[in-house]
Amino acid sequence: MNDSHKIYETFLSINQNFISDHKVMSRCVVPAAVYFALVMLPLTQDKKLQGIEFSDINITNAMVVEEDVPTKAAVHLEYDNSMFRFKVMSSVQDKNIIHALGKVSESPILRGDSLMLNEIRTRCQGIINKNEFYKRYEDSGILYGKYYKTVEEVYTNKFEFLSTIKNSNINSENQSFTINPSIIDGVIQSIGAIYRGSPKNIYLPSFIRRVRVYKQPEDISYCYGVAYCDSSKNPEQLVYDILVCNKDGSLVMDFSHFVLKRFV
Repeated sequence: MNDSHKIYETFLSINQNFISDHKVMSRCVVPAAVYFALVMLPLTQDKKLQGIEFSDINITNAMVVEEDVPTKAAVHLEYDNSMFRFKVMSSVQDKNIIHALGKVSESPILRGDSLMLNEIRTRCQGIINKNEFYKRYEDSGILYGKYYKTVEEVYTNKFEFLSTIKNSNINSENQSFTINPSIIDGVIQSIGAIYRGSPKNIYLPSFIRRVRVYKQPEDISYCYGVAYCDSSKNPEQLVYDILVCNKDGSLVMDFSHFVLKRFV
């Protein structure tokens, strides 16, 4: 390995709560949030988070962790003109699989605007409490354990949502992560609050045009999202833009053109 090519390797197993607490159709499927967390690790080790931008992220194959065989995961970073091209891969029994790929760069990102939380809440008159929210996912075959149950409540209208995300894992066993996967996954989960299609459908992340991480989230964050298609028609894909802020409205991260494709 040289300075232009970095590799970060780790083993994933069901003994880790960020793996065991995320099940799709009764199998431990590694969420996209963990891919982001793994890519950030080698970029921010021993440094304070200054700003990270991901672009053109393709999520190609689900990573499934079986009960009896730990999965070897690797992040490949190849330097290319002021940014890195990354691949998230796994290796089980000498079989290598690419799960996600895209571009990432590390640089301070300045954004002075903030979310007007009260205005958004005024537009979103519907409300879903925590129990109802996770019951919907359970009914569709996605089971979240305690680690990933970070969404406290969601305000909604037909095409917008505003969720409250509680970072109860700030002092958890997984302190090595730059940003805890449970927070990123809570952002992605929040999309389900305004889904109005068949409860039997499962949509999984497929492509994201850009993700920008500005700073660390606080213990309470707010996630605002806008849908760009009518989920009641059960389309093949769903598209969203998402902003995440702290309690004062200052932005923590944003997701532009987030695409989920129908899995079943």
